[in-house]
Amino acid sequence: MPRPPPPPPPPGRRPVRRDQAPAVNPAPPPPGRAAALALLDRRLAVRPYALGDRPTVTDADLWTALLDPAVLPAAGPNLRAYVRRLRAHPAFGAAS
Repeated sequence: MPRPPPPPPPPGRRPVRRDQAPAVNPAPPPPGRAAALALLDRRLAVRPYALGDRPTVTDADLWTALLDPAVLPAAGPNLRAYVRRLRAHPAFGAAS
């Protein structure tokens, strides 16, 4: 059975073919992202996880945000080490 055609685009928008869609969102990062990443990087300089010596639900929440490919290139060395630590942790490694 053939697939039904996709629904029409909303009024005022034209459809985008897959071969024309941008690979990465060209929009600039949200305001404050660099400052938040810098703050987190400084915090991770003195502790292995966001709130202390053990991973918490906060780390799980941060992990989901850090999976965005646009975030990590702007991260400092402590944040990149944090991502490596999370990736090596059994609770996080399977999700990446």
